[in-house]
Amino acid sequence: MKYASLAIHGGRREDAEIKGVNYPLYLSSTFVQDSIGDYGEFVYSRSNNPTRNNVEQLIAQLEEAKYGLAMASGMGATALAFSLLKPGDKVLVNSNVYGGTWNYVSRLQLSY
Repeated sequence: MKYASLAIHGGRREDAEIKGVNYPLYLSSTFVQDSIGDYGEFVYSRSNNPTRNNVEQLIAQLEEAKYGLAMASGMGATALAFSLLKPGDKVLVNSNVYGGTWNYVSRLQLSY
């Protein structure tokens, strides 16, 4: 599939019942479970959500990667990126970077 087509049609789970052209946005924070302790694929949106899964699959396909990750915020992505660093790694940060990122890197003592 060409990139432009993949950008439109990629990452989707086929819904044999509804067959919508666009993937739906699931705004629910919680999902119905069959019984106590018998959890389905989706329980709580912060841990797993069908809409976010679709975005992650689409990004992975577009980037020809095995996985894609979507964060709820830019600071979530910043924290994730910095958590991947190893002792001795160096990072150059422009002083004009987003304020939250600047506070994160300038005030937080990163220790391992």
